[in-house]
Amino acid sequence: MGDMHDPNELAEFYLANLPPQAEALALAIADHDGRIGGAEESVKRISHQLKGSGSTYGFPEVTDLAEQVLAASGDDLVPAANRLVALLRDLADDTPAVERRILVVDDDRLMQVIIGRIVAADDRTIDYAGTGEEALALVEGADLVLLDLFLPDMDGRDVLRRLRSEHLADDAPVVVLSGADTELARAESLALGADAFVGKPFEQDELRSMVASMLSLGRRRSEPLAETMDTGRSDAGPACVLVAEDDMLVASLVVDRLEREGYEVIHESDGSSALQRIREVHPEVLVLDVKMPKMSGHEVLTRIRRDPDLSSTGVVMLTAMGGEHDVVRGFELGADDYLLKPFSPTELVVRVNRLLESA
Repeated sequence: MGDMHDPNELAEFYLANLPPQAEALALAIADHDGRIGGAEESVKRISHQLKGSGSTYGFPEVTDLAEQVLAASGDDLVPAANRLVALLRDLADDTPAVERRILVVDDDRLMQVIIGRIVAADDRTIDYAGTGEEALALVEGADLVLLDLFLPDMDGRDVLRRLRSEHLADDAPVVVLSGADTELARAESLALGADAFVGKPFEQDELRSMVASMLSLGRRRSEPLAETMDTGRSDAGPACVLVAEDDMLVASLVVDRLEREGYEVIHESDGSSALQRIREVHPEVLVLDVKMPKMSGHEVLTRIRRDPDLSSTGVVMLTAMGGEHDVVRGFELGADDYLLKPFSPTELVVRVNRLLESA
């Protein structure tokens, strides 16, 4: 991912992330033409995200076209959205291709072939491992690992643990692909360092989009980023991130990942306590759930935006409330970014980094 405070590398990062967003928007437009329920909401939601990110990364033309989509209605919506897709694709086409290496870890040869065909691209090399030991031997230099949990010689979670604890793949995102699609399996995988979990059987488009997203986010950082970034703080310590989340499983995942990035992380499990701690410590970034005991995330956000001492705090809303109304309300109240559950911890880190960089 590089040193995220270099404007040129910020732009490169943004451009690398455009293809999956362009394709997602194109699919939403196609659904809208077919009059599939919720498609217009998807078009607006994707455009709303692009509106906020375009100017931030130095591409105001993206913001301008996204605003046109958000203002459009009826027969004007699809043409406006198509212009935005065309712009995203043009920008992405001007980005030099970078060769990426994907390691597929699965003992089922047929599944290897299926996954390989789904994720294949001209700028990707795909290697295969049928056992955990093969995976550990081949992982060096991989840009992405697709890992099954059921392997003949060891549990995939043990492979994941060794990848992280033995620093064999500190900076390579890992997506777990498994038929054990249970809440416990997901929680364990994410807690051990996976960046995402996709259950089998999976939709081809879902996997293709996930792989594109993971590759576009770039490699994880093996060194603490927060200690080296210029965040405008008067001391040389790590940046402070406050996590307001009442789901302890989600909170532990977020706190662990942010701490591994080098941040000072504070966790509060209800809105009232979170607001009090925000006033005490003045964190650089707030990761804020919406539905919490004692005080909702929306109320917390409203109060800190009204407080001159806290109004500049970067806020990422982290919530399962993904309807257009929910997203729009969050931004109207002053949120800087909006991430839906279930989420990629890698993507959350990238968004926190971006807020610190723009502070």
